[in-house]
Amino acid sequence: MSFYNRIDTVMMERLLPDGAFQAGIYASAYRLLDATNMIAFLVSGLLLPIFAKMIKLKDSVEELSKLAFTILFIPAVIIAFGSIFYSHEMMKLLYWDHVEASARIFGILMACFIPICTTYIFGTLLTANGNLKSLNLMASCGMVMNIGLNLY
Repeated sequence: MSFYNRIDTVMMERLLPDGAFQAGIYASAYRLLDATNMIAFLVSGLLLPIFAKMIKLKDSVEELSKLAFTILFIPAVIIAFGSIFYSHEMMKLLYWDHVEASARIFGILMACFIPICTTYIFGTLLTANGNLKSLNLMASCGMVMNIGLNLY
């Protein structure tokens, strides 16, 4: 997954005429997504042993899945929309150069925070259930699509 998250910056740097400059703007916006991503990562780290134990004991994981989804989804929506609406102000607080460009990228990136949180929850459930083949297949398809669209 680290490859999947970092390939955009490398491709920008290599494909665009002013790639290093554009990759720097993207990286300045991506830092905040990466920081908020830790919230979902920590929750999924807590869920993995709980899901694994419940699956081992043949308990239903439906209620816990719904609860975890709600606990992450509502803050993710609030954070994402707050970041979209206040992207310029947030980038202005953190950076002095290229604020407008960073703010546009930041708004788009933070919209991705919602599906990222969802992926963490259900990816953790798939991992606990031993469905790594399905999880890896979905991640691989997403990575191929990401790279393909970036090349296009």
